[in-house]
This record gives sequence, structure tokens and C-alpha cells, in this order.
Amino acid sequence: MHQENDTASQPLPRVMREKVTSPPKLTADDAVYEHLCGDIRSRTKEEPDLTAIPKSKELERLMEAYVSCFHCHFPIIHIASLDLSTAPGPLILSICAIGALYRLDRRRAVQLHNIASSSLHRSVSSQPSSFSSPASARPLWVVQSCLLLSMYAAFSGQSAAVLSTVEKMGFFKIEFQLKRTALQKSAQEPSSPCWDEWIRRESTKRLLCGIFIMTNLFSVTYGTTPLFSIEQDLSFETPSEEKLWDARTAELWEDARASRHAASPPPTTLREAIVATFFNQQPDSGPTTPPPQVSGFTALLITHAANVHMWSIIQFSASFPAPLSHSILTTTFASLVRWHTALGHGSVETPEAAYYNNASSIPLVFNCHALLRIAYVRLFGNSCAFPKMILLASDDGEIAAAMANYVAAPQPRNAFLTKSIAKAYEGFITPVRLGHLLIKKTAALSWSVEHAVAAWDSVLFVSKWVHAVQMEGGAADGEEERIVAQLEGLLEEMEYGYDGVGSLAAAVTRAWAGFLTDTWVWGVTPRMGYILMQLATAYDNAYQAALS
Repeated sequence: MHQENDTASQPLPRVMREKVTSPPKLTADDAVYEHLCGDIRSRTKEEPDLTAIPKSKELERLMEAYVSCFHCHFPIIHIASLDLSTAPGPLILSICAIGALYRLDRRRAVQLHNIASSSLHRSVSSQPSSFSSPASARPLWVVQSCLLLSMYAAFSGQSAAVLSTVEKMGFFKIEFQLKRTALQKSAQEPSSPCWDEWIRRESTKRLLCGIFIMTNLFSVTYGTTPLFSIEQDLSFETPSEEKLWDARTAELWEDARASRHAASPPPTTLREAIVATFFNQQPDSGPTTPPPQVSGFTALLITHAANVHMWSIIQFSASFPAPLSHSILTTTFASLVRWHTALGHGSVETPEAAYYNNASSIPLVFNCHALLRIAYVRLFGNSCAFPKMILLASDDGEIAAAMANYVAAPQPRNAFLTKSIAKAYEGFITPVRLGHLLIKKTAALSWSVEHAVAAWDSVLFVSKWVHAVQMEGGAADGEEERIVAQLEGLLEEMEYGYDGVGSLAAAVTRAWAGFLTDTWVWGVTPRMGYILMQLATAYDNAYQAALS
């Protein structure tokens, strides 16, 4: 996808400022507990260890943690219609496993994940899906459960669990295609659905969105090829507004539908929304054409799609001669800045403003800012790719060798790269300016996993550039000098103790790693921190070797 660089030709897209509403409380009693145990028992060949399943009150606490800490960032389950007295046991346990993570009860999280996985096995393996038969798609709850369990496993920090997620990618690809095809067919039958029908359709759309999000985050974390493409895979209807999704009853849902603007445009596909917003292309555009308007969740999907698009751009732009590749990068960078401006409602927000305006009440938009940093890094950061699968390595010698090779790899420096560096290190500015001690203790429980993944991606990119600047004799221009000075200032704000002597790249890497290792929910984050500490040692070694 490519567009002309004329950001003034169309008004900026409008991102809805949808504030978080509290879903209904999920209540569990003894009957729910008995149903859950009976359902799990019926799905396993051998007698499961039901002693690991918590009683009703603890079930409530785990589900409350899921809703308050995770659901607001990953709204794929329709909480208002989730009836615990009839809901499939594996789905309930998948929810509770993630809830246990946010309660920092890691032992229980592992137990619930394992029971849910075992009880799902028959539902997943008994009827293999076929690309040629949409009717062979598995029930919605089965794929929802698998997705939640894969989110858990992918970011668990455990090698075996991560590799099991890799093995499941084919499953998600098939189910995604089957459910997308079914959505496309049903879209050809215009009707006014009842609430139950709407929930089923919207839940399917959001499941597809969730799969797309999970696979993109996996790709960024471990350096794998994206599983989906924008052009072919996102041709399904955009998710509805959050006020419809969050409606607690059919009556409130009807009221929310009635209150929508009478002139609101007809539903578009997610691909069309990306083209209209990120790429600034609109069919039949003219002076009276209103700017595209997207919900917070759709904005999140657009920004994830931007990550995938950046990966595609960097794959083919390097094969073109300099004038053409420069034009492609210029245009693509302008698209990122345009979308960045749209998220700030007309201005590129400072990191602090993005936090104060969005983090607590509009978290989906706040998460978009983290994903944008990934996009900026992807556009220019693949020239000396870091072996991210080293996260799964257990041999310290292998890790040290990989770090040394990365540090020794050449690092280009140019004006475009400097622009991306200026965007990427905002992920360091934000927690320092907000109070690094507070953020270290609280961010893991309130920020989405996107922020941890963006931090991992950004520190690898920024630290390599800082190392090159220092080893090559200092800043080459005023912008490089400004960035280096601000990084030194941020270390001073943290009272880190860097006095201008030694490797600045190592100091920045160690300081940044601290945000991933202090208080953590997802097991991958302390693993990221450990690898970064080894990288900092490699920077130190290279710096000392250059002096000798």
C-alpha cells in the first residue's frame, strides 16, 4: 500500500475519546463452582486435579483482576453476556489464569493454564478445521480460550510455552480465515440483528482482532515474520464502538444504537479504515467529505497494522535504488506522523501528555502510542537485526556471544534514523518524567503488554545508536547532540550515577531494563531485562576495548 505524501489533502481522522466503563461484576457461587468442576471433568479422559480450581470467592477475585487489568486493553470477551452458570469451563479457567497473573499469584496461574489447556485438547483436536469448509470452524469459545491461553504462553518467559505458541500459529491462521469468510458471507445479508445476534457477530470480529494483535506482538517480541497481511486478511467489518460493546443489557444497547449520529457512515472493513486513516486515501473524496472516525479499539488495530506494514516496507525498500527507497521511506514516515497527530487530536502529543490524557480513562489510545514507537523502530531498525529469539536461550555463553555480535555490527546514522530515534526513546522519557520509582511498581499492573514489548524493541534500537554515536566520536549534528544530552539528563533525573565516563549505551540499557524487571506480570519482561543487562555488559566491554 502506498499513498501520495499530501497530508493536507484530507482532514485528519478522528479517534473517538471513548472512556472506560466498568463492566458488570462477574459473580460466582457454589453452583458456579460445581458447574465448573463438572464441565472440566467431562472434558478430560483422566480425572483432573480439581483441588487447583479455586472456590467461588477466589474465582470472583481472579475474574475481577482479569476485567479490571486485562480486559480494558484486550476487549475480546463480551463480559455482560458471560453466564458463569453455563459458560464452558476452559474459557472460565483461561480468564482466571490471566487474572491470577495480575494478582501476582504465578503458581496458581500456571495450574489454571495447564488445566484449561488439558480440558481444551479434545475440542481442538477432535475435528480438524478445513480451509475449504467454513462450517468446520470450531466454536467461538474454543478459539477464544485458545487465544487467551496463547497470550499467557507467548509472554510467559518459558521456552516450552513460547514454542507451543509457535506450533499453534497454523491453528490460528486457519480459524482466522474460516471465521473471516463466515463474516463476509453474513455481511451480504442486511438485517437489524437482535442483541444476541449482534453479540455473536461482534465477538467474532473482536476474536479476529485479538488474533491479529497477539500475532503482531509475538512477531515484535521474538523477531518472527508477521502471520497476517493488511491487504488480504483484514477485509472484515470494523469493530463497533465501545459504548455498544460495553452495554450491560439489551435495552442499554438499543439506546446506544439509537444515540449514534444519524449521519454516521455505513460500516467499513478494517482494511478500508486503515487505507482511509493511516494512508490518507478515501474514495469519492471532496470538500464535503467528513473525516474518517474510528473507535479506540479500531485505532488500536490500525496501529498494530502499521507495525505489520512497516515490516513489509523494510523488506522491499532496500532493494530499490536510493532515490526511490528514499521516497518510500519519506512517504511512510509522513504516514506515521499523520497518524500520530490524529491520535493527539491535531497535535503530536508529548509522552507526558499522552499519558495524562489517555492512560487511565482511554487506555486503548494510550497503547497506540507504544505501538507507534514500534512502527518507527521497524521502519529503520532492521539494518542490524537483534536475534530476539535469544529470549529463549538458557546458555550464558550463547547469550554473551549474541550480544557481542550485535554490538559489533555496523550501525548507520542518517537524518531519517535520527527522527526515528527521537520517537523511540519517548518510551524512556515517559516513565522517568512520571516518576520512575512509581512507574516501576505500578505500570505492570495497569499498562498493557504492548508497552513492555515497545520498551524491549526501543531500547535495542536506541542503545545501538547511542553506542555508535559514542564510538564514532560524538554527535554529528544538533539533533543527535540534543538526543544524547536528553538521555544523559534522564539518567540524572533517575539519580543513576552516570557521570559522562564509560559507556552511555550501557547506562541507558541498564536503566531502561529496570522498568521491565522490578514489578512484573508477564514472565517475558524479567527475561527481557536479563538479556538487556547482558547487552549492557557487551557495550561496556566494547567501550573498554576501544580505549585500550
